[in-house]
Amino acid sequence: MWAGKSAQEAHDILAQPDVLVTNQSDKERQLPKILKLNETIKQTLEVHAKREAALQQLARAMAAKDASALTAALSVAEKADVAPANLQKGREALAAAKAASDQRQNVLDLMMDAHRIADEAFKRAKQLAEDTGIEMVLKSNGSALQVTATTDYDGKSASVDLDVVMVQSDNGKRAEDAERQLASTRKRAEDAERQLTDAERQLTDARGSRACTVQ
Repeated sequence: MWAGKSAQEAHDILAQPDVLVTNQSDKERQLPKILKLNETIKQTLEVHAKREAALQQLARAMAAKDASALTAALSVAEKADVAPANLQKGREALAAAKAASDQRQNVLDLMMDAHRIADEAFKRAKQLAEDTGIEMVLKSNGSALQVTATTDYDGKSASVDLDVVMVQSDNGKRAEDAERQLASTRKRAEDAERQLTDAERQLTDARGSRACTVQ
């Protein structure tokens, strides 16, 4: 009887005087709700669509492991009332992305400090050589940097070998430590991404079940 009937048509049929109910006041109170049924369903579907879109945006941001994208996606997800568990996974991914960024920056800062210190020391040595009339010659043999200083007064020279390998080894160790930290951070972000993907799949399955129930 009701197949193909609109909310308005259902309302008009039930509003007829020959449709008897136990309590007339119940009929008067419930009939207006039928007219609002379409709007209620529309609003519910819109809320669900926004939530699903926000969840997908969050999943993409987690896959990209980008702090800016995660920040924006979390803001949208919070407004869309995404499940707290999914929000937590997003926050964990954001924390991991920020930690990775901080670790990269720490390595770069250390390298910049090393470069600055070395540059300042070289400039001081060069200035001292110029001020005292000493000829300074730098020569690299691959594993070491030989610095030779020659005095004009007696023509004698002295040299020192700087171990380039030791410097490279120390820098390599720092880079390896940073890489291990990045790998650990990346693993935490991937775990959070997988959990969010599972949650998204469950949401899709639940939506399909609801659709079957309505039909």
